[in-house]
Amino acid sequence: ALGILNGWDFMKSNSLLFLSPLGFTSTLAGSFYISQSTSILLFKVLLAATHGLSTYLVAIIGKSMGMSRRFWLLAAFCFSLDPFLLVSAIDIQVETFVTFFVLFWGYLFMVEAKNHYQLYIQTIAFGLSGFIAITFRPNILIPFALLTIFLFYSWRREAFRWKLIANTLLSFLTPLAIFEVIISKLYGGFVFLAANGGLNTVLTCKAQFLSQYTGLISSVTNREVNRTYYEELQAIKSDILLQN
Repeated sequence: ALGILNGWDFMKSNSLLFLSPLGFTSTLAGSFYISQSTSILLFKVLLAATHGLSTYLVAIIGKSMGMSRRFWLLAAFCFSLDPFLLVSAIDIQVETFVTFFVLFWGYLFMVEAKNHYQLYIQTIAFGLSGFIAITFRPNILIPFALLTIFLFYSWRREAFRWKLIANTLLSFLTPLAIFEVIISKLYGGFVFLAANGGLNTVLTCKAQFLSQYTGLISSVTNREVNRTYYEELQAIKSDILLQN
């Protein structure tokens, strides 16, 4: 995040510092810029606000499903106190934003548009939010693509379905194309969504990391696996630097 504040020339000269998805780090950098400090207080306020919006969406989705008031209030209350979500909101983790995007998509599906204009707005919101979500967590592309297919299928009887499909695709693919041009210039070659995707694919194929996927390891072994991971990652980075 601090590297982003140093400007484009610094980023291009030190592109290996920016292997993680840029949506999350850019948001953190934006909070630093607004507060004119490196304090994470403003970013934590944003995380708390996002968690609050997610709680609100749970309530709205519950109401749209026909739940009685006591049940959608209970669902929202339980969601707000979910320990896993609270940890993400308190800590600096991307899961708070990812949860919000998924619930926002659920909201768009569950809340019926009152007219054609509102439906067009919803399709644009769906496409743009899909792009933004992918810049935060690239692997969310898979569920987003499946939801998009389901959405297109649900429009099969709409007389103006092709306009809706065009709206959705344009609002998603246009910013995605611009983003791909930017990161390709940053890394000096084509990179799909985030540079760490290829690196992590290489590392996940190594046998020494398989035990961590099951979760059936001690905390000591887990720390050792993490240490090995970062050593392997640094070795790959060094090799990339030597080749360039």
